[in-house]
Amino acid sequence: MPPQPEDTGGSKEREQHNRKLSAHADALVALAEVEELSGREGEAMVAADEAVRLYELKGNVVSANRVQPRLAANAGTPGGGGTAPSLPA
Repeated sequence: MPPQPEDTGGSKEREQHNRKLSAHADALVALAEVEELSGREGEAMVAADEAVRLYELKGNVVSANRVQPRLAANAGTPGGGGTAPSLPA
């Protein structure tokens, strides 16, 4: 019996989904930075938190860890106030 070709349709779909997750998370990090620069710390925290969730969903621990310090710096402060390190570009 000749070897059967692999079904790469599923893996291509997963790869495309992973790229979309990364792009979405990257956009949320950029949004968080804009919100922070505009003085909207609460909105910045929401965007950064969602970015971390998407990075973790994808398994991108490195990117999630780059955003985590920003979340930790503002944890427990009303409205997200306080000074936090800039988000990665």
